[in-house]
Amino acid sequence: MAAIVGAIIGIIGSLLGACLPLIWAVRYNRFQGELEKHDQFLMWLRGIIPECEYIVVCVDELATPFVDTMAGRILACATKRLNSDFLEAARLGILKHPRGANVFLPLTTAYRNVTHTNEMMDRAEQELARARGSQNPHAIIGGIFGSTIASLNVTRGSLTDLIALLREQEQLTVDHPPQFALFSFPAVRSCSCNFDRAGEA
Repeated sequence: MAAIVGAIIGIIGSLLGACLPLIWAVRYNRFQGELEKHDQFLMWLRGIIPECEYIVVCVDELATPFVDTMAGRILACATKRLNSDFLEAARLGILKHPRGANVFLPLTTAYRNVTHTNEMMDRAEQELARARGSQNPHAIIGGIFGSTIASLNVTRGSLTDLIALLREQEQLTVDHPPQFALFSFPAVRSCSCNFDRAGEA
């Protein structure tokens, strides 16, 4: 009996000796993939934050002629447009990252607001061209210019919220890099359920 037990233990030891290097190699390759995705996400965050901040600066600059025109000081509008192409590319790029879902919705909101604001500025520029030479151009363009200013404010707010979220995600990513472990097990999530009890109000 002792011989049988010893043989079994020997077989198990041999199997473990053969399997452990393979398990280590598989786990290490997986860790390398996780580390690469982590670094790519962090690099993506650090690239998009300054670009979003620059768009906010552009919003403030583009809003100035609209505000001044509404105040009656000048008769002009912005001829430049916000960089919606960058935000569109960022939306597609974030899909590659597992944690991208955390920022996809605010990023999409900012992109849609920027796109809509560009369209509003196009309409405002066309309306201004038609109003020039009229007796009261400010009265003609008042509606579209007021709406464009409101759109610029909404866009600025969504970009500011997006930047705050991106900075939060950047810090979380820095603070929680992937950890190598030979054996990893999924975390057990606790679930608290509330059941309606008969007789309770």
